[in-house]
Amino acid sequence: MLILLIVIILIVIFLFNSFSKFNSFMRKNESNLKQINSEIRLNPENTALTYRKAICLMNLHNYPLAVHEFENVINQHKIHNISDRSILLSSEKNIEFCRRPFPWSSSFVVDKSGSYLHYLLLKYAGNKRSILI
Repeated sequence: MLILLIVIILIVIFLFNSFSKFNSFMRKNESNLKQINSEIRLNPENTALTYRKAICLMNLHNYPLAVHEFENVINQHKIHNISDRSILLSSEKNIEFCRRPFPWSSSFVVDKSGSYLHYLLLKYAGNKRSILI
């Protein structure tokens, strides 16, 4: 009985700790997104800013908007003939990730913004993301 109580307490502590990490992670990405959006208003042709915006949206689990922004990055690369291919390749990999964040998920892009369960599953069982900083 005592062992069961200890296991339950450890699970509750684990869930509380990961929930607080989830909240701080989401707040950090939301503030980064606001800052990037203001920078994009000043310089809309900057591919690196669009890429950073897509990464923030991907981290916020807003996959439909993230895919749209990654596609914008790819289109900007094609239009402006930018020589830096690392952002282009990373964007293509991230589009694949956004379409299938889990090995068992379908290829339909779904908005999972603010989902704690999605965060936990992604952290411990999700596919890997390609992020350049």
